[in-house]
Amino acid sequence: MNTGESKQLTATVTPANATDKTVTWSSSDIAKVTVDPTGNVKAIASGEAVIKAKAGDHEASLKVTAAPAISWTAAPPDDMWAKDDDFTIAAAVPNGATPAYAALDPDTGAPSPLASVTGDAAQGYKLHPLGAGRGPVKIKVTSSDNAIAPLEKTVVVKDWVASDFVSSGFASSLQLIIDASNNIYSAAFHDLKILKVDPSGNVTVYAGTGQRGTDDGPSANASFGHIRGIAMDNNGNIYVSEQYAVLRKISPDGTVSTIRAKDPNNTETGCFKIKFDSNGILYGTTQTGINKINLANGAYTRYAGGGSAGSDNGTLTTAKFSAWIGYLSLIVVSGNMYVCDYKNTLIRKIDMGAGLVSTFSGVLQSG
Repeated sequence: MNTGESKQLTATVTPANATDKTVTWSSSDIAKVTVDPTGNVKAIASGEAVIKAKAGDHEASLKVTAAPAISWTAAPPDDMWAKDDDFTIAAAVPNGATPAYAALDPDTGAPSPLASVTGDAAQGYKLHPLGAGRGPVKIKVTSSDNAIAPLEKTVVVKDWVASDFVSSGFASSLQLIIDASNNIYSAAFHDLKILKVDPSGNVTVYAGTGQRGTDDGPSANASFGHIRGIAMDNNGNIYVSEQYAVLRKISPDGTVSTIRAKDPNNTETGCFKIKFDSNGILYGTTQTGINKINLANGAYTRYAGGGSAGSDNGTLTTAKFSAWIGYLSLIVVSGNMYVCDYKNTLIRKIDMGAGLVSTFSGVLQSG
């Protein structure tokens, strides 16, 4: 048996009409091999042990050898998104052998089209999703000497396609907008695309290849990072906020451009939901407040809310908000901004003329 493996043993007591058929199981070395009261044997560590089955004055024995086994030191996830970041994986191989990794189709054993394993012994190994669809991938680790049984784990790769959004109510869509022709646009967070729904309910991809990236150009060839929010100005331009404070623009002709790119030295999360007011000023929410966004360069300035979470009312600079990631959202109506303050369970009102924040509705709750 391989270390970590379990097998069921069965003891038969004769004669068939024996009055007491109770079987007691034992192991000579439970540090190497264990056995439970039902006869289920498990190899714990490399070595040998004698398993005995005893009924009355009679007993039978079996020597079990626990062979060394490959074990995970950094196991693959149970599931991952097709556009996820890479996952570090690592396995320990006994007897001085080295591991070899493969991502395989569980049915055919051929290399998987959904994921691959990249890297080397010096740099480490990564499980890399290929963004090519969804389904199971078998991650297999073998030893260089082929003397030890392989270690395997099946990972489920998840992905969204346009039809999923119709049946699931736009799962993972963080924000919707609507244009003058009643077309709805969805910020598909996990799909890395902007989806369009016409007035008849037909879903098409408006922009994005579905591959993580920063490519500008025609909407069909453009690529996005994790999309946080979308907003449309009065000229039909769609603005897209991404993770790490990135701001993109999609012109009415479908051309995608970058207003603010990711700064390699900047780990700022950026804005989540974004919204224009009637004057064409773009605002974006964070977890603790509202930012005003410069459309020329994507730079942020704080409009309302301090740097820490809270529920204080007052001026724009002294008021506080509190929201879990992505759940502070807003609308602007008749010179007032209404903010859904998620963690405080409140709707807050910002009088944009007076610059004052108050509680419009709800009962404050903590946590």
